[in-house]
Amino acid sequence: MRLVGWARALAWRLRGGAVARVRGGSMAPAVSPGDVLLLASPRRFGPGDVVIARHPYRRGVRILKRVVRSGDDGWVDLAGDASSVSTDSRAFGAVRASDVVAVVVSNLGAL
Repeated sequence: MRLVGWARALAWRLRGGAVARVRGGSMAPAVSPGDVLLLASPRRFGPGDVVIARHPYRRGVRILKRVVRSGDDGWVDLAGDASSVSTDSRAFGAVRASDVVAVVVSNLGAL
């Protein structure tokens, strides 16, 4: 099954998609450390979607969070699923919608 997952990830990359491996447990149990994610550009996203965004205070750092609210004002509220582990999203509040860099389209699990 791992080979099928890697083949799917490779095919996704060859079609221009992005692939990422998860570090940290703020999105458990939906997304666990070591999981491989298939990513797409953030053309459309809304509440419930899992996204990767630029950290608002730490340059070069990307965060994996779930969209809680997406307003017409250009800001989105993000939060981790594991509230006991995900303390950073409560600390920084909303981020600009333009700081969302990718939307998770599939979780291949730990490959």
